[in-house]
Amino acid sequence: MAVAAVEGGHRCPHTTRLQLSACHMTSAHVVLLLQVYSLAEQNRFYKKAAGYCLRAVAKHSPQLAQAVIDSGALDALVTCLEEFDPGVKESASWCLGYMAAHNAELAQQVVEAGGWRTFLQVRITAVSGA
Repeated sequence: MAVAAVEGGHRCPHTTRLQLSACHMTSAHVVLLLQVYSLAEQNRFYKKAAGYCLRAVAKHSPQLAQAVIDSGALDALVTCLEEFDPGVKESASWCLGYMAAHNAELAQQVVEAGGWRTFLQVRITAVSGA
């Protein structure tokens, strides 16, 4: 599954919005659901790869970012911010940032999920060196 997550992440940045047909959207949604539901049980390598793939999808448009949110990824990504591994934290941070950057509604959903508070705690800890 981690290989599929990385492969999906590599394909998504090179895809234009016009190329994302209904078929791609459906298969992408299934992959998103599989990644999100198994995220909590996986190791740090899988979490980092899944965060990369979710970020690659979420950065394209507000609609795709909303699809990532609808798949239940917000809670899983906020949990990833609390992981020990800095790569997992970074991957989750980028994904949440891309989702929130699209518009105020998506940003509010990230804030309500606790992503902003947890992100600030991670950032303050990294800056202070504690």
